[in-house]
Amino acid sequence: MLALPSCKKESPTQVQQTFDCTQSTINANTTLGPGIYTINCNIEVTSPYTLTIAPGTTLIFGQGNQVQVDQGASLSALGTSSNPIVFKGSQSTAGYWGGIFINSVSVTNQFTYCTISGGGYKVNSGNTFGADVSIYQGTAGFTNCTVNNSSDAGFYFYGIYSSAQYVDGAIFNTFSNNTVSSCGSYPIVTFAAGAGSIGTGNTFSGNTNNSIAVQSETSNVSVAVTLSALTVPYDFIQLGGNSGDVFDKGFTIAPGTTILMGSGISLSASPIGTFTANGTSTNAITIKGEQATAGFWGSLNVQSPNANSFQYCNISGGGGAASYQINAGQRGLISTYMYIPSARNITVRNCTLSNSGSSGIYVSPDAPAVTPTYNSDITTSNTFTGCTPNVQM
Repeated sequence: MLALPSCKKESPTQVQQTFDCTQSTINANTTLGPGIYTINCNIEVTSPYTLTIAPGTTLIFGQGNQVQVDQGASLSALGTSSNPIVFKGSQSTAGYWGGIFINSVSVTNQFTYCTISGGGYKVNSGNTFGADVSIYQGTAGFTNCTVNNSSDAGFYFYGIYSSAQYVDGAIFNTFSNNTVSSCGSYPIVTFAAGAGSIGTGNTFSGNTNNSIAVQSETSNVSVAVTLSALTVPYDFIQLGGNSGDVFDKGFTIAPGTTILMGSGISLSASPIGTFTANGTSTNAITIKGEQATAGFWGSLNVQSPNANSFQYCNISGGGGAASYQINAGQRGLISTYMYIPSARNITVRNCTLSNSGSSGIYVSPDAPAVTPTYNSDITTSNTFTGCTPNVQM
């Protein structure tokens, strides 16, 4: 019997096609893939529709092209470990394509087992950073994803937020077990709330600045923020003359966290906020300047009567002049802000304070004549080096 040649059916994941750019505005629920798509235009997903990328799909973008998700729309890219999804440029050069731009707070903006590579092309020249993923007044979730080879940031949050927008957006709704590497600036550039939404199991490596960049808000931070200990520091960067963040609710720093402070940056608990930085004897918190110069950054300010607490912290390099005046020129690494007509409450124990541009701790009553409340052993329960004076009362 004559054997017939076998006919091997092509896997659907191997189908290659050029995306029809006449359909680049997504105005109906749409699924792409599985397959390989060459895309030489911008894709815009409009409200209220969802663009779904099937497992096993590869999207290859032309120079400067991007995917844009409008407010009210969503992008779902749920790959699997055996059938991941790939977003990349038609050339492997960093910054070749525009990346993914999300202006949507939809919970459907989810990415799992995706590789996003080679973005960073600044579609909007007014942006401070380009990125593989840019999020403007929006939110998205990333799990088991690889983001790399951006010419600038891996992820970039930007925009001016009102309080309501800040609650709803400017955060990751999930961010765990991802790898962000080989980016030209930071793996993530975000705001305080976004930094607090970074989950566990992530790897950040080989980035030019291997830290989480935190930009200052133009108004007070209106949501509670907890910074978890990561494998890289948080860096409160100096950007456009900003002076740091003021927190209206709880600002908590977890044990083992490292924070870098940019030039002149201060962090403050407002009169209605709370500052909690409680490390442990085996897992201290470190807060220091981007540079080791005394007075490089400003101060950790307490303006509220709430239970503000610093324990087992190593704090150095602050006590410098901020971009706004504080305490008539007097400040410590930790300060109670004097121009507040209400009580201020602070506990500082088991901390090492060093290399200040002025005092270690500033708790002077000054005008208005409201004496701050502080622990009676504040001068003896902490270690001071290079602070003048150690505690200013």
